[in-house]
Amino acid sequence: YLAVGMGALSVLKLLSAVRIVGIVLYAVMAAICLVLAVLSARDYVLARQGKLHDMTLNLPDGLRERIRARIRTASGAFVGAAFATGMLVSLLELACTGQVYLPTISFVASLPELRSSAFIYLLIYNLAFVLPLLVILVLAVYGVSAAKFEAWFVKNVARTKLVMTVLFLVLATLLIAQIVAL
Repeated sequence: YLAVGMGALSVLKLLSAVRIVGIVLYAVMAAICLVLAVLSARDYVLARQGKLHDMTLNLPDGLRERIRARIRTASGAFVGAAFATGMLVSLLELACTGQVYLPTISFVASLPELRSSAFIYLLIYNLAFVLPLLVILVLAVYGVSAAKFEAWFVKNVARTKLVMTVLFLVLATLLIAQIVAL
C-alpha cells in the first residue's frame, strides 16, 4: 500500500503541476468522495436493517472468493510465496481500501505545505491501516475464533458505514476547499 501510495502521490504531483489538470483531478476526487458518501450512507441504512448482503461498498463475491482461494493455495508455502500472495491480495483489495486511500492522497497532494512531508503522512496512514490487522492477528493467535470476529463485524458494520460517510464528506469538503483556493 505504501508503494501504491507513493506512486499515486508522484503521479498526482506531476499532473497537478499543470494548474487546470490539478483542478480537474481534485474536482473528480471530490465528486468521487461525494458519491462514496452517498453510497456509505445507503449502506448504513441497509446495515441498520440487517441487509448486509445488499450493501454496495463491499468486495464483490467473485473477488472475495479469488482472494480466499489464493490464500488457501499459499497456506503452508514458503515465505516468498506468502509475501507474493500478500501483495496480490493487497492489490485486489485496493478496489475496496482505495476508496479512502486515493482521496486522502489527493488531498495531501493538493496542499503544497504537506507535499514535503507526504511520505510521513503516507507512513502514518499505512501504520493506522495495518494496526487493526495486527490486533486481529494477535487475537486470533490467542484463540479468538473467526465466528467471534464475524459477530463483532456484523454488530459494528452500521457504525463503520456511518463513520465512512462522515469521512468521505470531510474529504470532499477539504478537496473542494482546495479547488476554491487554487
